[in-house]
Amino acid sequence: MLAGHRWEVMTTDTHGACYGFDVTSELPLSFLRTSAGTGTQMTIRAGRAPVNDGKLLQEWDPGRTATVTTRLFEIDPGHYLVRIGDHDSFEVLTEPPGIIVHPGAMNEIDRESMIWGTPAAVSMAHQGYLPFHAGSVDVDGRGVILAATGSFGKTTLAGAFHAAGYRLLADDMSCAIATPEPAILPGPALIRARPDVIAGFSFEHTTPVMTTPVRTHFALDPGTRGSGAFVPLRAIVFLRISDGPIVLEPAHVTDAVRDLFGLSFRLPDDQGHASAFALAADLAGSVPVWNLHRPLTIESLAAVTETIIETCLD
Repeated sequence: MLAGHRWEVMTTDTHGACYGFDVTSELPLSFLRTSAGTGTQMTIRAGRAPVNDGKLLQEWDPGRTATVTTRLFEIDPGHYLVRIGDHDSFEVLTEPPGIIVHPGAMNEIDRESMIWGTPAAVSMAHQGYLPFHAGSVDVDGRGVILAATGSFGKTTLAGAFHAAGYRLLADDMSCAIATPEPAILPGPALIRARPDVIAGFSFEHTTPVMTTPVRTHFALDPGTRGSGAFVPLRAIVFLRISDGPIVLEPAHVTDAVRDLFGLSFRLPDDQGHASAFALAADLAGSVPVWNLHRPLTIESLAAVTETIIETCLD
């Protein structure tokens, strides 16, 4: 290299933001938002799988929208392996944050969907964020968490907000922080819906990019994604199923802490449990929390979204 000159390296890296991370990836990614995260850099790259998986920490059996088992291993402190089924795996590095994608059987869309699942949750937990089972939306700059386990309609309800012109922040796993103020960190610009939902509901302002027997992946249209900047958290709504009318009522703080902690992803050690519990308590103590009882029907979606906006965000 000549003195006073610098070689410019041409790359095809993908840049964007997700869950508070400013992401640089050597692999193509389709669901990022414009960069404006926390300033914490995350790199994503391809690499070979390690010789040994390490110590098994936790195992999740398949659910309604999954067909394989997910396992979390610890290789070394701050170095994890997430194995999904028998053919796909990801390494998670926490200092600095990074995810290494190993060769496997997944296609490009499914691979990215998996990156923003357990591998990203491990990174979020290490950053002091709280990842948990919830959809989340941005209603004119006010964040609303739609918290529930699987099959309680959180993705469909978040999609209904998106169809009504509000920004979808996450469809299935949301991420929140408690300080300096409660806020949501926008996740992937993606909706994953079951066949029974698609049969009765149209996900507006999206493009279907992959369909499997259990889910269709819809990418949010670029103009609806927005940035990865924090969205102030103004309400946490727990989704309940009822055969009666729509009822939205305040939740008791102690119940809210229990339910938030129960829905959270946490590393399976004392420190991981303590951190998740403290974050759940901080959020439940500083943000209004509600229980929403409603019929789990497509026909009720418009009334449910209107009730949440009028009651929780007035």
